[in-house]
Amino acid sequence: MAANTRSKQQVKNELTSTLESNNTLSLTQLVEDLDVHYTKQSNNVVQHTLEKWDAYREYEQQQLESIKLLTQDEMLKID
Repeated sequence: MAANTRSKQQVKNELTSTLESNNTLSLTQLVEDLDVHYTKQSNNVVQHTLEKWDAYREYEQQQLESIKLLTQDEMLKID
């Protein structure tokens, strides 16, 4: 019976060790996946922000061009 109990304990230890190894691997994989996900999200936010700034710059450029044209028209009317 003692040999049988020891065998059960060995099996239990092996299973526990295997589960701990799998959990560690799963946790490591989860952290890596989250890191990749965070990096992608961060890159998307940066890209989106850059696109917004580009659109704003284009809008400002159009506004400046309109002011320039209006000013030229006003100058022609003065002459």
